[in-house]
Amino acid sequence: MSNNCRVLYRLPGADHYVRLSPNDRSTESLGNMQELSGRSGFVFAPFTPTNNIPILLFPENKAEIIHTPIPPLTPPKKSEKACPPRLPADRQEEYNNYAKTFQHFHHQLTDGTFNKIVLARHTQYKVIEQEPSEQLFLRACQRYPNAYIALITTPDNGTWLISTPELLLEINGRKGKTMALAGTIPNTQTPKWSKKNTEEQQIVTRYIADTLQPFASHIDISQPHTVKAGKVMHLQTDIHFTLREKADTIELIEQLHPTPAVCGLPKAAARQFITDNEPFPRLYYSGFSGILGAEGKTQLYVSLRCMQITNQQLRLFAGGGLLKESEVESEWRETEAKMTTMRQLFENTI
Repeated sequence: MSNNCRVLYRLPGADHYVRLSPNDRSTESLGNMQELSGRSGFVFAPFTPTNNIPILLFPENKAEIIHTPIPPLTPPKKSEKACPPRLPADRQEEYNNYAKTFQHFHHQLTDGTFNKIVLARHTQYKVIEQEPSEQLFLRACQRYPNAYIALITTPDNGTWLISTPELLLEINGRKGKTMALAGTIPNTQTPKWSKKNTEEQQIVTRYIADTLQPFASHIDISQPHTVKAGKVMHLQTDIHFTLREKADTIELIEQLHPTPAVCGLPKAAARQFITDNEPFPRLYYSGFSGILGAEGKTQLYVSLRCMQITNQQLRLFAGGGLLKESEVESEWRETEAKMTTMRQLFENTI
């Protein structure tokens, strides 16, 4: 790595953002979760860590807190390839490929191999004139004030922009918080949740609650409630707990990630099936990022809505949880709606 590394992040609801400018000697590449033990800093982890797609750990000792007001929204550059609400003809092949993979994944549910599995997809956009990635970050901060926003750049792993509503884990002393976030419908005034959505959310909630048992006491689980996230809504259950005295935070993170919200159940088998059968590597999509162990605090967020930025190309990622009741058309529409979170940052839609 070189000293071109850069991290910007804004916590949900914060009136400022943080800039890190680490150099090649201070940024670490880690091959597995256990290498995080005893470390602190800003962490950026992929869906599945490997030597080629490592966990990145950036030091926090030179953090610059920027309190200046985030600039007003400015219209993004008009993209060369806009995405209307309906599937355009030149994307028919993309849909056909998704439908084929969907059938393969869905078969694993109907034959009882998995209780739930998440299928992801990505789509690429060419832009006439690439905007500075920091401008996209600031636009995301302005448009999504209650989301966690992060921009991470390294020479070896590229530039990633994240805007996510999902907390993986928050620890302050021995007090902890996480959430089960699953089920997706379009943003509406009168949300109606299907049996499939409520069942999906319950699967995630049970998994997280069961995972916490060896690590925590006084676990308090809220009732599911509806939350807005851009153009979609999710069902969310808030989970508060107290860490046991000798609980290992890194082991807890390893047990939580990836949750069924981005992977499936049984977890290990679903993760391997996704890695072997999705037609592209997830890389840092559906991993996590945030502050680890800084001043006794940890705040990590799941990389749900994210975009990989390269020269004149933007690659958007989205996924959806599949159950036996899932249908390909509705799942495709769900991923399209989720991608809108990032599309709005560069399409001329403001």
